[in-house]
Amino acid sequence: MIGNKLINTTFKISAKINLPIIARTLKIHEQFPDYINSLSKNLPPRTLLYVPGDSKKKLQKSTQFKCDLIAFDLEDAVIPEQRSIARKNVLEIVSKKSDIKFENPNQLIIRFNEVQKKEGKKDIEAFLRPEILSQNQFSGILLPKVENFEDIFLIEKKIKECKKKLKIYATFETAKGIVNIKEILESNGARHEMLRGLVFGAEDYSASIGCKRTPSGNELLFARSSIVLHAAAYGLESIDMVNIHFKDDSKLISESLDAVNLGFTGKSIIHPKQIQIVQNIFSPSKSEIDNAIELLRKFEANNKGVLDFHGISADVPVVKAAIRVLLRAQIDISKV
Repeated sequence: MIGNKLINTTFKISAKINLPIIARTLKIHEQFPDYINSLSKNLPPRTLLYVPGDSKKKLQKSTQFKCDLIAFDLEDAVIPEQRSIARKNVLEIVSKKSDIKFENPNQLIIRFNEVQKKEGKKDIEAFLRPEILSQNQFSGILLPKVENFEDIFLIEKKIKECKKKLKIYATFETAKGIVNIKEILESNGARHEMLRGLVFGAEDYSASIGCKRTPSGNELLFARSSIVLHAAAYGLESIDMVNIHFKDDSKLISESLDAVNLGFTGKSIIHPKQIQIVQNIFSPSKSEIDNAIELLRKFEANNKGVLDFHGISADVPVVKAAIRVLLRAQIDISKV
């Protein structure tokens, strides 16, 4: 009887004070929901393919490419005499007046000419209008030879006047652009709302500093690292230079691996045969995926802030890096 009374009394007390239930181990997707959701919606493109706007044949073919991002080019890929034709061709596509159609407009951006020059102003007048942007046929603008804060600010202002929002990619391809990166990204505490990524242009940059191109590419290391560093600091994507030797896969592979090691999130390309090579290199390998899955599972089971993972101190930043690996591999984190 005494035992029964004790049990009953204990039950009544616990019912009144709501004794805590032992917490279950939270899954990774429950621990970092905001981070995973944000990253899932904004995975950086592995490839950026330039397609000359003056060639209807190439524009049509590009709609079939499995490339992360495609830029209809009104600038360097088009000779000056053909730029009005390129503008007309691309304008017809994005205003739905052409037989050429993109199934996924998020895949398409337009590369303008320099915004402070005559051709660039024509591009702005042609494309940044409410009647064009309301068609929702492209997702962003790629700006060449950015050298000051106003270059990007001008485009943002025009887009806002149309009551729309587009992605803006800024290309750094001059000595002045590289040395002014921080001031271009932030002026008097103001930052660009629509800026999505930084792109490195090696050919114009090399000409601007007068360097000699070498197989090692050491002459470009400072500029490339500057792009990656500032992109990371400001939460932006970083897209590496074009490899102009499109018939030499070995050079493309070597340069792409180098870009990954430097921290670039993607690479510019000029030929469709480069798409798969580059996208494979910028995608996680099987061993990286397996390693990330193992780490996340052990982090869940460990239920602590820091995990000893094969001799490495794995804390939240390391876990987030593993999450990025799986998201880039298009693996559902909730099922890991």
